[in-house]
Amino acid sequence: MTDSAGLERSGNYCSEIDVQAMRLDRVIAWLSDEWFTVVSTPLSPELRMRALCPDGIQAHLVVGDQSALWVWSGTGKHDGPVQLLTPAGRRHRTYVPGVHVREARLRPGDVTVVAGQAITAPARTLFDSCRGKSAAAIDALLARSEGCISLAELERYLRDRRRVPGRNAVIASLTRLRSHRRSEGAGSAAGDPIDVEDSVDPPHRGENVVQVARVAHLEDEPGNGHPVT
Repeated sequence: MTDSAGLERSGNYCSEIDVQAMRLDRVIAWLSDEWFTVVSTPLSPELRMRALCPDGIQAHLVVGDQSALWVWSGTGKHDGPVQLLTPAGRRHRTYVPGVHVREARLRPGDVTVVAGQAITAPARTLFDSCRGKSAAAIDALLARSEGCISLAELERYLRDRRRVPGRNAVIASLTRLRSHRRSEGAGSAAGDPIDVEDSVDPPHRGENVVQVARVAHLEDEPGNGHPVT
């Protein structure tokens, strides 16, 4: 049985053996443990969101972190628990298998809607996914995401948030990527260089510390998720 979004639920109309045979023949592509689609179906953020949250989520929760990155630019199957954000100060303590929720400071423009579900906007998603990674990992992530998430949009996002932890590392990666594009004769990857003045990268990352799941971390910086709803 196919839903209106082009998704198929495993076990709805054929046996598990048949499903696995179609997978081996590359007739279908898995999007989650439960949902798949035929390979001819165009993949989109809307399709991936429906596979990620087929029953919806509570109105105050936001798809974020690696789950949001998969919705915007992912290929293949979503791995790991669904990662959700809740506004800072609003905790949830009921355990739900397969779901992690963390507190986050969400500014105006940080959240949009895909397939009826709240999700961090592409630039916020990419920035969150970069923080805490090595320079090489950030470079690889930006290059891999470039076709799905606008790096110019990420630069505009960073210009408006001058005191956000992790900003300088992403700016440096964008600069390297821009330089590489210029060396290839392809022009700039995005807009003008970003001023890094007033950032709060090390050694000043001790500011604005909050507690999430009994672990201190910077406000608006990804912390350890805790399985809740």
